Amino acid sequence: LRHPSAFRVAVTGFAGVATLLTHTEASLFCVVSLTVLLIAYGRNWRSLAAMVAAGVLALALASPFLWAVVSRHGLEVFTAAADSRTALFGNTMRSLFFGQITGATAFDLFLGVGFVGLLVEVGRGRYLLPLWFVILPVVILSAGFTYSMVPWSILIAVAVVDVLVPAVDRLTAGRRFGRPILDLGLGGAAVLASLATGFSTTSPVHPLLAGDRTAMVWVSENLPVDADVAVVTGLPWWSDASSEWFPAIARRHSIATPQGYEWTPYFVRQQERYRLLQDTCAPRGTECLRTWIGNFSVHVDFVYVPKGRLAGVASTLDCCPALRQSIRDNFQVEYDGPGATIARVTR
Repeated sequence: LRHPSAFRVAVTGFAGVATLLTHTEASLFCVVSLTVLLIAYGRNWRSLAAMVAAGVLALALASPFLWAVVSRHGLEVFTAAADSRTALFGNTMRSLFFGQITGATAFDLFLGVGFVGLLVEVGRGRYLLPLWFVILPVVILSAGFTYSMVPWSILIAVAVVDVLVPAVDRLTAGRRFGRPILDLGLGGAAVLASLATGFSTTSPVHPLLAGDRTAMVWVSENLPVDADVAVVTGLPWWSDASSEWFPAIARRHSIATPQGYEWTPYFVRQQERYRLLQDTCAPRGTECLRTWIGNFSVHVDFVYVPKGRLAGVASTLDCCPALRQSIRDNFQVEYDGPGATIARVTR
């Protein structure tokens, strides 16, 4: 934007199409961010022309993918995905007002440090970073503050470099250990916050357990290819690795998994179906499962209940002990080995 050239246009275009093909939603982050930066740094015809050229190049390179999707499924898949995420706006606003925007579960010193940087930039009359931070969650409703952490990280740097370091230097003038103490404190807080995030049972960063993968491979090799499976974990859908990975590894239909429904008008309905299965039936027995099947008029051939600490070391060893025992007593168990209990739903 400041010094446009053909090489920089090409790099931006290639990076843009790589982002689009990697994660469709992330391309919105590119578009919104580049628009904000264009307003801040590119208010001339040359910069505008460079940005347009980069966008045209990215779209041209992405055209085979876009044509394949639109020709097979129409534009509805994109509009449905956009509409399905508006229900998450309330969660985004709640995160903002209750100070949960960074995702850290403890020792979140950098939430406060970032707000210091925000106030400093506004006080200086520099609105690029605050505007960038606010616009991203408003435009990209489904991502919450995920993408806003890019400008927020820069605001943290502003607070540290322009406020904290000079203040510590003034307060500890002539003393040897002022700056090292600040560095150690900030670095230690960052490490503790990162480690604490891994202990949260609602964190989406927990891996799929090895036993879970073993059980899913067994499903792919032994259950009928048209089997409908209810995966019960008791977890929220956004952090349920078992439900999300089941269709990919087991190659069977997970009847309640919400992922994939973003592209349809039924995403909100599927979330409710999933929530009732996990919240209601995970702590109960097979009668609850039968009731759930009847209420939603769905066909279920098998039930899959994984084993182990599904949400990290702070989670329980068994998500669903009552349901697991009830399955063993009332259904036809097909597999009860490493990773999961799998049973045929008897009529």
